[in-house]
Amino acid sequence: MATMKFTRDISGIGESEPKGSRAHENIPIADAQNSSEAGMGASAAKGSSIETPSAGFSPAATLSPGRRAALYGVLTAAALVCGYLELLIPAPSIVPGVKLGLGNAVVLIALERLGAKPGLYLMFAKVLASSLLFANLQMMVFSLAGGLLSWAVMALAVRSGAFSPIATSVLGGIAHNAGQLLAVAALLSTQVALVNAPILAIAGTLCGLAVGVVAQLVLRAIPQEAFYGQR
Repeated sequence: MATMKFTRDISGIGESEPKGSRAHENIPIADAQNSSEAGMGASAAKGSSIETPSAGFSPAATLSPGRRAALYGVLTAAALVCGYLELLIPAPSIVPGVKLGLGNAVVLIALERLGAKPGLYLMFAKVLASSLLFANLQMMVFSLAGGLLSWAVMALAVRSGAFSPIATSVLGGIAHNAGQLLAVAALLSTQVALVNAPILAIAGTLCGLAVGVVAQLVLRAIPQEAFYGQR
């Protein structure tokens, strides 16, 4: 009887072990699958957040202070070189002071690649440095008035995303001459500003078109990562 009972207990254990072992084996497999799927989902979400920046992402904010200063210095030097080239090859015009404005191409490139604030800093640096080197105080006031209005118009155009670099440059060229006319009307003569307004509007359109073509070619040739690098 004892032998039969012992045999029955052993057979009972043998029958119950496979069921329990299967149950215990299924749980870790399901947990491993769920954890792996969750890990893959988390990594995919992380990857998408890196590849697709948020709408408020500012490229210039990713630069270190030293690299930002070096980049601003290079862009300012490029704008000054463009201004010096304009002095060597003056454009014929019946209105004094009208020029191509190649330096504005550098400001537009900064707006497209770095944002509004870096473009504003570059515009101030360009106007102050070029006025000290190539112009006088009166021309600096006129250039500053035109540069501020041009920067504001181009910054809004770039922010809207509805304009190409060429169209943005045309708007900036017209706005630049309009700002200069406002300074002329305030400091010199309103009549002089009104007389020169039609000619300066046409000149701003043509010069803005040429500057926009140059800026667009540079933007296509230089990748965005060259300005601030990959995060």
